[in-house]
Order: sequence, then C-alpha cells, then structure tokens
Amino acid sequence: MGHFGLFLQFFCDATFVTSEAGHSGIQVDVIVYNSALTACGRASEWQRGVLKMWMMMTMVMMLMTMMTLRVIVITMMLVMMMMMLMLMLMLMLMLLSLMVMLMMIIMVMVRVMVMALVTVMVMMTMTMVTVMVMMAMALTMTMATLMVMVMTRAFSLALELLRSVDAMGLLPTVVTFGAAISATERAAKWPGALLLLEDLGRRALQPNVILCSSAVSACEKAAEWQQALGLFAEMQALEVQANTITYNSAISACGASSEWRQSLHLLEEVDAVSMQVDIISFNAAISACESAGAWVAGLALLQSLFSRSLQMDLITWNTAISACEKAGKWPEALLLLAGLGESSYEADEITYNAAISACEKAAEWKLALQLLFEVQQGPLRPSVVTFSAAISACEKAGMWRQVLVLLSTLANEGLQPNLVTMNAAISACEKAAEWRKAVLLLSQLQSAGHVPDIITYSALVSACEKASRWQHAVMLLADFSTTGGQPNLIAYSSAICACEHAAEWRQAFVLMAAAANSSIELDAVTYGHAISACEHAGQPEPTLHLLGAFDEILAESLDPTLLLGM
Repeated sequence: MGHFGLFLQFFCDATFVTSEAGHSGIQVDVIVYNSALTACGRASEWQRGVLKMWMMMTMVMMLMTMMTLRVIVITMMLVMMMMMLMLMLMLMLMLLSLMVMLMMIIMVMVRVMVMALVTVMVMMTMTMVTVMVMMAMALTMTMATLMVMVMTRAFSLALELLRSVDAMGLLPTVVTFGAAISATERAAKWPGALLLLEDLGRRALQPNVILCSSAVSACEKAAEWQQALGLFAEMQALEVQANTITYNSAISACGASSEWRQSLHLLEEVDAVSMQVDIISFNAAISACESAGAWVAGLALLQSLFSRSLQMDLITWNTAISACEKAGKWPEALLLLAGLGESSYEADEITYNAAISACEKAAEWKLALQLLFEVQQGPLRPSVVTFSAAISACEKAGMWRQVLVLLSTLANEGLQPNLVTMNAAISACEKAAEWRKAVLLLSQLQSAGHVPDIITYSALVSACEKASRWQHAVMLLADFSTTGGQPNLIAYSSAICACEHAAEWRQAFVLMAAAANSSIELDAVTYGHAISACEHAGQPEPTLHLLGAFDEILAESLDPTLLLGM
C-alpha cells in the first residue's frame, strides 16, 4: 500500500487511480487519500508550468510566422526580378521584330500574366499569415481557459476526495486536512480553507502551523486581510505558534489592502516573539505603506532594515522608490536610485518608471528626461509608461515642444501611445494655447483607435479658449456630446470664456442652457464669463438678468456665520 501511495504522489490524475483502486476491490486507506489530496494541491503548479511552456510555444509559432512571411516576400521579389528580366528580353526581341500587331498581343499577355501572378501570391501570403496568427491566438486562449478550469477542478476534486474519506468510514488526519487546505490555497479559495478548518475543529483534531499557514496564505491570495487576522487570533486561542511564513502571508494580505498599520503591528509582533524577520516580511510591510501613501512609515521601515543588516533585494528598492514617488518626494527617490546603483542589483523598468514619475509630480522635467536617457542608453527598453511619465513631467513644466519630440521618439521606438500619454500631450499644447497642434493630436489619438474622454475634450476646449477660437471650442463641445460624452463644468466654463473674448453673448446663453439641461450647476466664475460677454456686446438687459442669477448663487455660496461675524 505504501508503494501505491507513492505512485499517486507522482501523477496528477490521482483521483482516477484512487477511483480505479476502489472499483478493483483494493483496500484504500487514508494514506492513499492523503497522497491524492496532495496531488490535487500540486495540480495548479503543474498547470502553471504547462501554461508557461505553451506561451513559449506560441511565441515560437509567431516567430516562425514572421520568418515565413519574410521568405515569401523575398520569393516574391525574386519572381518579380525574373519577370522584369523576361520583359526586358521580350522587349529586345520585339524591337528586332517588325510585326507591330504581334508586339501588342505579347505586351497584353505579359501584363495579364504578371498581374495574375502578383495577385495570387499576395492573396496566398495574406491568407497564410492570417490563418497562422488566428491559430496561435485561438490556441493560446484555449489553453489559458483550460488552465483556469483545471486549477478550479483540482480544488473541487480535493473536496470530493475528502468526502470520500468520510463515506468509506475512514478517519481523516491532520495531514489529510493539510493537503486539502493546500489545494484551496493554491486555487485562492479562502472560504473553502475556512470551512475545512471548522470541520477540523469539529473532529477534535489539533491544527498545526503548516495547516494554518496554508489557510492564511489562501486569504492573502484573495486580499482578505480581515480573515487572515481572524485566523491569527484563532491560532493564538489554539496555542499554535505562528512561524515566519505565517506572518509573511498575513502581512502581505494587509499590504494588498493598503492596511499599512496592521502590517506594522504584525511586524512588531514578530519582534515581540523573538522570531527571525526576513526580507519578505519587510517587503510586504513597505509595500503596504507604499500603497497607502504612508511614505514616512515606509522609509522608517527601510532604515530599520538597514539596522538589522538584512540584505535588500530589488523588490525592496522598487517599493521604497515607489513610496517616495507617491508622496512626491523626488529627491529621496533619486537618492534611493543612486543607492541601488551601488548595490549588487540592477535597476529594472519598474525602478525607472517610479523614479521618473517622482520627477513628473514635481515638474522636474530635466531630471525626468535624464532618467529616460539612461534607460535608452542601457540594456533596458523604455515602455509606454516610461514615456508617459516623462511627457507628463514636460507637460507640467509647460515644455510643449519637448512633449512633441518625446511623442515622435516614442513612435520611432515602435510603441503605441495610450490615452494617458495623448491627454498629457494635448494638455501641454493647451497650456501654450497651441490649439492647432492640440486638435492634430486629437486626430492622431482617434486614428490610433483610442476613444477621447472628458479630460481630452476639456483640454481641447481650454486650448481653443486661450487662443480665442470660440467657434472651435463650441464645435468640440458639441462633438463630445454627440459621441455620447458628458461635458463637465470645466469644459462648459472654458467654452463660455471663449465666447466672452469674442463678445458672443448669445452663444454663451446657449451653452448655459445646455449645461442646465445636463444638470450641471454653473459656478460664479462661469456666470462672470457670461456677464462679461454681454457687457462686451453692449447688451444691458441680459446682463441684468445674469446679475440677478449671479447674486442668488453668490448668496448660496456664502457661509452665514461669516455674515454674522462669527
């Protein structure tokens, strides 16, 4: 029976073997079921490996497709060269011939032959490439779906096996429950892990630290930090001593939910029980501080890490730099980047993206471009996120020409700008009143397949307002509305301000009515633009009407306590 149990451990379809053993009359004991449950728990790891292998095969298939396309193109070029030589030869023969009619017939036949040959080859090439690409995409999607189904199936099989233990009158052990909970952990099925723990308690079995750690890890994978802390409390009640793995899972669960105070509390508990803290514990806690924007606490943890003589890894450096970036502490972020350069680790794309974003938030565009240049000169390849951060830095500094240069560089790198990138570029042109370039960028954005949002159109309308182009401002606002968008107060206010510059009081009234129909409450600034438009046009009656409405808005916006002198 021991050999039969070992056999199950090395095969993923352990449930089938267990079922066959029962049908064959072989006496199956709890050890066999423990092995089957363990196999179900490992199924997800096996499937992840298969998925990675399949993705590599798909990439190879895509490369083969590109190579095939290249061969076909080269072949077509050779065929065309041969056809040209034939044409030249026939032309020489025709020049020697005096038969004009025969010459015309030959020319027509050659033209038809060449056109037919080229058309057939192009159609064959396009068909072959399309079929191969579609096959690769379909196979990848199918395998990914199967992986998810099998991982879920492994969890279901584990529960079925556990029920089979009861049905056969066998007594499950802590090992049995441990294997089942391990399957729930790998499938991120935390409710199943908690149910299994309750069942364990009803059977008067004492859980061990491995079993509890698996349950906490299941909660961590689902970012259920409250459940993870609840399990910690149960472990203390059952006098089960948590180990470093348990604490790491709980700290990571809190970090995934930005519960940085809970992460720090757990880290203090590790010190209180005189347990060895590893770098994973600190990474999880620093990540929690970074997600919540608690950069002071994150840097304090980093200092504590130095005092413990723990070796920082790349995750630690990246998390600390990202914490400084979210807090707008660009000098600290650059100091950490310099410290990383002196360590044994190499900065990756995440590192530079966080550092450039830190410079972007402070409008330090020169430093952002310097970091981008470092990325381009090194082994790394800048991504759209990298360029977007640098473009935003230039936008905040009003360097619209530099923004356009970066957009051109991005295209030369073979990258496709996203909506965030284009919005930053349009905003840069808006600040410089370069409305024509802003509208041109809108055209590029739409050609790339992106759908402009309210940020896009607000910047465009504002650009036209700054350039006193009220017709274009109104047209853009109408265009956004016809595409299903909902202009906001900023967009309407900018368009009305553009009408103010041109003394277009009637158009300003139309825009105010449109805003009211959209349930947008105009503020005092917008009313001021409309009143000024009426004044510039010499229209006293509309001015008085707007002044009355303006007084009502002003009275509603004032604090009564200020009027009472309180």
